[in-house]
Parts: sequence; C-alpha cells; structure tokens
Amino acid sequence: MSDYADMLKQSVGGLFGELAHADAHDSRAWQSIEELGIPSLFLAETDGGMAGSWRDAEIVFRLAGYHALACPVGETMIARLLLAQAGGAKDDGCPAEPNWWQDDRLDQERAFTCLAFLRTAQLAGALSACLEMCVRYAQERSQFGRELRKFQAIQHQIAILAEEAAAAAAASASAAAALDRSDGQFEVACAKLRANQAVGEAVLIAHQIHGAIGITEELGLHRFTDKLWRWRGDFGNDRHWAQWLGARVLHCERETPWQLLTDGRMT
Repeated sequence: MSDYADMLKQSVGGLFGELAHADAHDSRAWQSIEELGIPSLFLAETDGGMAGSWRDAEIVFRLAGYHALACPVGETMIARLLLAQAGGAKDDGCPAEPNWWQDDRLDQERAFTCLAFLRTAQLAGALSACLEMCVRYAQERSQFGRELRKFQAIQHQIAILAEEAAAAAAASASAAAALDRSDGQFEVACAKLRANQAVGEAVLIAHQIHGAIGITEELGLHRFTDKLWRWRGDFGNDRHWAQWLGARVLHCERETPWQLLTDGRMT
C-alpha cells in the first residue's frame, strides 16, 4: 500500500468509525464527511477534489462497508464524478439522492456498473467486519468449559468465512484496477457476482457462531448482515450478473473462455 493510500485509509477509517452509528440524514455527520473532502475524491483539484483513482475510491467504499456506514458517501462520490463528466454540477455540498443515477443526462449503464462496484467493495468490507467479530467472539466465549475457538467445528467455519471474505476483497481490488485502466465492466460483473455469492454462506456462518446473541441490538452483528443481504441484491443480484456474463461469453469472439479471461477484453 502506498503512503497516500495508507494515509487515506487511516483518515477515512477513523472518521467512519466515529460515524458508524450515524443516521443517513444526519447533517452533522455529512458535514464532517464533506470537510474531509471524501465526496469529491474523484474530482480534479481545480474543482475542489483530490483527482483520486478507483483504487483510492475502493479504500473508501470498503471502509464504508466495514463500518456499515449509513451515509451515502460512495453514491455521492460516483454521482459527482459522472455528473462532472456529463457537464453537470460538480459539487453542491449535498449527499446524492437515491435515484440520482436515473437522470437523463447520464449514461445509465455506466452508472449502474460504477454503483455495482461500490456495492462489491462494501460487501468486501462488511464481510471483513463479520469475520473479525466472529474471531473475537470465539476467543472471548466458552462452552462446555472450553473456549469456542478450540472447537474444530468453529475453526472450520471461521476458515470458510475467511475464504469468502478474502475472495470478495480480491474481487473488489481487481475490479478497481480494471476501472482505472478501462471501462472495467466485465471485471465489475465478475467481482459483483463473486461478492454476492460470498454473502449467503458467510452470513449463515456468522450467525451460527454467535448463536441467538447474534440478532440482539447489543452485539450489532445484524447491522452488517442486514446490509449484506440488501447490498447483495442492489445493482445486480446473482442472476443478473450471471446472465450478463453468460451472454457476453457466448457472443465473444475469443476461441475459448480462458482467452477471454486472460485477455481482459470482450471484443
């Protein structure tokens, strides 16, 4: 990780940690986010932004998922980027409205792809948070006179959860790199589908490890699992992206699927 990325992770992570329980319409929380300049990360420095890359944005998106942030930070970042590219308003100081991307001036397919990437990164962040909660719970709790972490079944479940979280994180990082070098639509489709697929088993494992306490307000696991289920369906569920990928592979001019994957282009 570069020095800039590390600094971004620390500053954004610290703020999101403080705002983790803030309401989506909390004006003071949004003011703090604006003051750090996060919503305008993609914009040019002359427009008050940071000229950030998609890999920079992926750090922010994943941290938003890791803290189950309610404020629409990622949506606003993408809205300001696409509106600026379309010649519209660059920065009005307000969070994006829910259906902003359906404005006639915008390329809706491009907006849908960018928002699917946002959800991919958020899924990766939330899965990471669930994994950490499970590891911590297994270390702290005991059953039948033994720490949970010493039960082989628990170790096995945590290992599977770690695999799913790692797969989602790798998919998110790969999609961010693709968006920086091209339109990234194929890679985003693959990443969103893989992150979606990680949710089902990961959420089941997280709640199995925590038992009944996992649904209590006190623990807060539901803050992440509720969002994981919702984000899984946002901007393309499993069927949507599986069909999208299947259709494009069938119409691709490459001789084999392997050539498509290694070449990274659909034509």
